[in-house]
Amino acid sequence: MPLAPPPDGPLKLDQSGPYAPLVTRIPTDKKIVFITMDDGTTQAPVAQDLFRESKLPVTMFLISHTAASNPKYFKGLVQKGARVEDHTVTHPMMNLNKRSALYQKNQICGASKQLKGIFGIQPTLFRPPYGLYNETTLKIAHDCGIHAVVMWEGSMIGGGLFINQHEVGPRNPLKPGMILLMHFTPHFNEDYRVLLAAIAKSGYSVGRLTDYLQ
Repeated sequence: MPLAPPPDGPLKLDQSGPYAPLVTRIPTDKKIVFITMDDGTTQAPVAQDLFRESKLPVTMFLISHTAASNPKYFKGLVQKGARVEDHTVTHPMMNLNKRSALYQKNQICGASKQLKGIFGIQPTLFRPPYGLYNETTLKIAHDCGIHAVVMWEGSMIGGGLFINQHEVGPRNPLKPGMILLMHFTPHFNEDYRVLLAAIAKSGYSVGRLTDYLQ
């Protein structure tokens, strides 16, 4: 599967504040999608081989405490082309949009600081757990140096790629600029291969998300 060429220029995000911009789809008319992976709780050894074989850019939104528990594993994925971004310190079970500003700051800023300490790169993108946020989340993210809060449209569920609760296919196709989601699960090997197969069958290439969001 081909790697999409870099864009002519990154998406011009309004970072003047007080809120980090929310991004669900990259505006493009080219057949490009973006692969993102959340959490990092299950750390399948096969991931390094899959990343090396596919040679595709993957954006990992990692729980920073999880990354800190096994930095060697995730550094290995970074060496294969993955990028690390912010997904809070602990992935709290209670939604961020129901927590105080101080709590959200500790989760978002704390994760960015911890991830930078591990990987040496400051995260610029943030994904709220469960995709749930409020205005406070967007403000805190901005104050923590986040350039964009990133959502998604397609996700791997039960071994298939779904958009709006329907599996991707001729009647429910991928669209240019879609951001796709999968998780680090015990079925990582199967999920990654199914995801790439669905993208390839649709005639799409994979772009590097940070090339488009700076």
